Amino acid sequence: MKIRPTTNRILASVALAALLASGAGCDASADDARLAPTAAVRSLSATGQPGPSKPAEGAEPEQFHRGVCYAHSWRGGGGGGGYGTAISAESIAELGEMGVNWISLTPFAYQRSLEDTRQGTIHDRAGHETDDAMARDIQAARDAGIRVMLKPHVWIRHGEWPGNIDFDRDEDWAAWFESYTGVAVHYGRFAQSSGAAAYCIGNELKATAISQPERWRALIAQVREVYEGPLVYAANWDEYDRLTWWDAVDFVGVNAYFPLAEEPDPTLDHLIAGALEVRSKIEAFQRRVNRPIIFTEIGYRSVAGAAERPWEHDRASHQYDGELQARCYEAIYQTFGQTPWLRGIYWWKWFSSGSAATPGRMARDPFSPRGKPAEQVVQTWYQSMAAQ
Repeated sequence: MKIRPTTNRILASVALAALLASGAGCDASADDARLAPTAAVRSLSATGQPGPSKPAEGAEPEQFHRGVCYAHSWRGGGGGGGYGTAISAESIAELGEMGVNWISLTPFAYQRSLEDTRQGTIHDRAGHETDDAMARDIQAARDAGIRVMLKPHVWIRHGEWPGNIDFDRDEDWAAWFESYTGVAVHYGRFAQSSGAAAYCIGNELKATAISQPERWRALIAQVREVYEGPLVYAANWDEYDRLTWWDAVDFVGVNAYFPLAEEPDPTLDHLIAGALEVRSKIEAFQRRVNRPIIFTEIGYRSVAGAAERPWEHDRASHQYDGELQARCYEAIYQTFGQTPWLRGIYWWKWFSSGSAATPGRMARDPFSPRGKPAEQVVQTWYQSMAAQ
């Protein structure tokens, strides 16, 4: 069964093409210069702008993350409202007015294929998820009363799912973890210097997380040397209960794309019944690991049948159904909104461009709630939670 691929394929493929064209990132070396913060970020850190030298306060487990996954809107040459732009700052401020108090920012580590053992990153290319651009958005979030979780993703050429990264030879595992540890430590340093209040060390790296627990523990130990805030790992919905190293991080992250119904147009009651089954399963797991849980991603497309296979990114095979998306959101809030072990929800996803939801954009960005009935559901619940 093919599980949900990570991130937006089109945006990431353009960024990967630029990376490969430059000859950077995915070659045989992963030297310190490529994985070090840019000079501009080092300068910003030294002067205390845009953020303090330590993570922002208030990342304690007791604070509920009223979150959204804040996605970079890529446009060539840096236009179009991507991370770090004035348009992005306005979009972040709008989220604050909706009651959002956390967002996740997502840079990418690019890998040529499932068989490759090296990743590359883009720190300074206009229009991409650069350190400088993310630092500006972290400051914009702080200005809006919002905290930031930094959440890097691995993107693989042709949209392969990173959960399938797997090797037969130990030397290949060693090489992959050497490279990815470099990525994780770099973004740990950046999270510390820019004031990110939480750091997600990996996302949906299923086969690596299940089969290589000691290497993950070693990676986490290195990240803790450079980052003082709470650490999260974002496990896929079919992965989280198979990991053996949850004691090494502060939060259990679950990308909660659980099916809620089998029919294409379920009622709210049917959706809640499906969500209650999911809650029962996660509760049993939570009692075993004794860690607070965050839904590091959860989302439903604004299309017919969205509750059946929520992880799918197919954009062409279903008709628009914004009301079903809103019912799915409502079912999650009603089922999990007062759950003591759940410490946050991050909806996938809200674009930095803040573009209004035209019919064409609804088709291109089916997961986004912006301009659809689901946006009002988010605002109603988050504002109510904030007032409590």
